[in-house]
Amino acid sequence: MVAVARELTKMHEELVRGTAAEVQQHFAAKDIKGEIVLLIAPASAAETPTVTVKEALAQLLAEGTLLRAAVKQVAKAYGLPGDEVYKEALAMKG
Repeated sequence: MVAVARELTKMHEELVRGTAAEVQQHFAAKDIKGEIVLLIAPASAAETPTVTVKEALAQLLAEGTLLRAAVKQVAKAYGLPGDEVYKEALAMKG
């Protein structure tokens, strides 16, 4: 979500909120003058993975992903240190 505030505290004050595409569409056909403030909302929280780390690693490795790439991808998806995921991957092979 974004918001564009234009000409704050003035006679032609305007506030437009929506997705970036919606706001861009609103202002596309206008000749915009004056001061503008752009507010950008933080990214929404990532969805929690529905499979375990072991399952995610196993799936990637079964698909032919190299061990190093699989560890990096799973560590990023789960917000874990790479060395922990790597130890888990080695334990699965052993």
